[in-house]
Amino acid sequence: MLKKILPIVIVILLFLTQCQQPLEGLDLLFPTSKVLQGWKWEGTPDHYNPDNLYELINGEAELYHAYGFQELAIITYYAGSPEDSFFTASIYDMGSHENAFGVYSSYRYPGYDFDTIGVEGMISDYGVKFYKGNYFVDISFGDVIASVQHTGLLAATQIAENISGPAEAPGVIQMLPTEGQVAQSLRYAASEMLNQSFLPAGVEAQYVLDGEEMIGFVILFESAEQAVSGFEQLKKFYSDLGSKTEQMKKSEYSSFSVKTKYQGSLIAIQKDGYIVGARELQNLKQGNTLIEMILTELE
Repeated sequence: MLKKILPIVIVILLFLTQCQQPLEGLDLLFPTSKVLQGWKWEGTPDHYNPDNLYELINGEAELYHAYGFQELAIITYYAGSPEDSFFTASIYDMGSHENAFGVYSSYRYPGYDFDTIGVEGMISDYGVKFYKGNYFVDISFGDVIASVQHTGLLAATQIAENISGPAEAPGVIQMLPTEGQVAQSLRYAASEMLNQSFLPAGVEAQYVLDGEEMIGFVILFESAEQAVSGFEQLKKFYSDLGSKTEQMKKSEYSSFSVKTKYQGSLIAIQKDGYIVGARELQNLKQGNTLIEMILTELE
């Protein structure tokens, strides 16, 4: 009889030992069952690193890699048992405040519902996304019902409180003027601005000036020499497409304008360690106005 019972006891002890392992690192950021009014999880959080993230989100892993992804911890909370209502909390360590914002900004669009969760959060019927410090957090609701949405939002708020880090937006987004900028349209790219492999990081946002829509951008180089090289490569890219590039009149900086086939005109100016520009233009005059606004912001 003892021989039959002993293996069962060992399995139970191993299970309890696993469940009682002390939390550390990202795991400390998750709210407890007590905070979430009885919602609980089984076992310990699952973890992913740059080598195996694709196993969880194969279609989106490259997005996170592009922003310097370090580690992911993920937990599924249940109302009673795994068969009941649930939501999943995913905490991504992106390595820097800028990268956390970058991933977050790739998901946000004007017209979504936003709230002050962390620095900023997006709320929908299906989940909550926010960023703070080096972390991007994604709460995904398993059911579109009030109890799941309420507790999921509570979890997001608690995780934000548990994160130590700046509760304001990264300084890089202040490079673009707010006048005429469409709310929540600003995005940060950690590399390959304008979808060009030879260009580094940068920021861009949608603008409406005198009723005309356009996109303003700043590309960030480590030196003026690199900015000059990047500018010449960008100009060559359009020339190789057969587009006619022209030096902007009355510009004190190296500059060119080009009319693209499908996305309106683009203006680019190189100054110091930056390429400043406006694209998707119907009117070069308005593009020049936006660029002057950006240059003033950079002074």
